[in-house]
Parts: sequence; C-alpha cells; structure tokens
Amino acid sequence: MGNNIAELKARLASLNRKTSKNTDIWKPKDEHDVRILPIAGDLFQERTFHFNVGDAREVLCPKVNFGDECVICEFAEVLRAWKDEKGRDKPEKRRKDDFEVFKKIQAQTKVFLPIVERTDDGKSISAPAWWGLTQNQSNQVLEVVTDTNGSDRLRECGIDPEDSDHAVDALTSPKKAYDLHVSFKKPGEKGNNKTFTMVDIKPKGLRPTPLTGNPTKDAELVAEIKPLSEVFVKVPSSEVEKIFAKFMGGAGKEAPAEGGKEYAAKTTDKAEKAGTRKVEDAFDELLNSAK
Repeated sequence: MGNNIAELKARLASLNRKTSKNTDIWKPKDEHDVRILPIAGDLFQERTFHFNVGDAREVLCPKVNFGDECVICEFAEVLRAWKDEKGRDKPEKRRKDDFEVFKKIQAQTKVFLPIVERTDDGKSISAPAWWGLTQNQSNQVLEVVTDTNGSDRLRECGIDPEDSDHAVDALTSPKKAYDLHVSFKKPGEKGNNKTFTMVDIKPKGLRPTPLTGNPTKDAELVAEIKPLSEVFVKVPSSEVEKIFAKFMGGAGKEAPAEGGKEYAAKTTDKAEKAGTRKVEDAFDELLNSAK
C-alpha cells in the first residue's frame, strides 16, 4: 500500500506542476553560479513535454518518451495539417489559427543536467537538482569546452584536447572542473531588449576549481541526485487523455464543426467527460495565449 501511495503522489506531481513546487527542478531567476555533477550514463538527458494544457503546466508526452499513444500529439498533427478531415484544403485563416495552436501544444524536448548552485559568497552549495535547458542552452554549456578557448580549458583540467571521450569531465569532475555562470533576463530587463527571455551561459573564472574540496562530501552530493525517471514519472496514455478531455471540456460530439473545434470533438470523443468548459472556450484560450 505504501509503495502505491508513493507512486500516486509522484504521478500527481507529474500531472500538476503548475501549482506544486518541485525542489528536484532548478530554474534560473537572475544571476547564478552552478556546477554540473557527474552521473553514470548520459549526462545530457532528454524529456519531451506538452506545455500548458489545462491544469497541468507540463505533461510528459507518452508517445515521444515511451512509444505509447498520445491524444495531444494526435490533436497537434491534425492542427498542423493543411487539409481538413475530409481531405479539403483549409481556409487560410483557419489554417493559420490551427497552426498557432499547434505550435503551443506540440511536443517540446528539454535537456536536463544535474547541478548544484553555489551561494553568493561561494562557500556553500545547494542540494542537487535537475536543470532543464533548451537545445540552444545545452549547446552553450558544451561550448565551454568546444569553443576557441575550449582546448585551453581542457588542458587546465589535465585533459588532452584530442580526448573527446573525457572532454565533458572539464564540466563535471569533482576534483577540478569549471563552474558555469548563468545569467537570466526577462524581456525589458536591463541588458535584454528582445521580446523573449535571454539565458546566457559562460564559464566562471579562468581556472577550474574543485566541487567542495572534500571527496566524501563530493560523493554524498552525487549520491543525492534523484534519477530523472523518478522526477518525471511515466503517466499512462489514459491519464493524458483525461487531462486533455478536461481542458477541452469533454464536449465530444457537442463541439461545433467550425475552425479547429471539430478536431477537438473528434479527438476527445472517446475520452471520459471530465469537465464542463465548452470546447470553443478551450480552443480560443489556446489560440489567444499562443499569439
């Protein structure tokens, strides 16, 4: 019984991250210094999500991650298509509206790294957590050892620049590696005149440093890393279907056949009714928030 309850709690956390604070996930807010921790297997681990569908801020995609059916992916593919369900070309406005919603709910992949954050004075560090990055941000991390100064950084860590198998050690070795300085700026903040959030990742300092200087403490920190499979627990396709049906109102055949709304009816027809919102409202909310 105890294990079942724990599993249910983990699944609930995976289904509803809009309101729950997950201490296993780290997110930058302004200026930070972090250190990547070493783990067995692939350091850069990927998970694919659908974001902001109903009450769930993020839904682990059962299709991309586990090869199972995903009603959100099915709906997204119908929205992306240039033809409707009868094989006719969609009117231009409908096609554009459908594509805006598609961009919002399509499966998106994030790369996760295990890290600790150093305090402002650099004398203590946080508990281990997973840092979720875009592909571009993960490339910035790799550029620390692959850009024009990468060879010098590898040598500073005692790594042969030709030894590609151990280049990542310059980012993860507890004995000697580079911390990363992460700068996070929202649109309109000083230094960001863009319309999107900017995240800049650079090596901190000219020389590599030890993680803590204490091998025992280093080992303890690494041992504290929770497996990503326990942070993002597999959610059955049936649960994802209920999330989507609840958001779309579970309207099924009641959905009007206009715009992309008829697709919502088709997609949720076999789902259990889990809410009372009209499909028109749900679809319009998705469209408006996508613009």
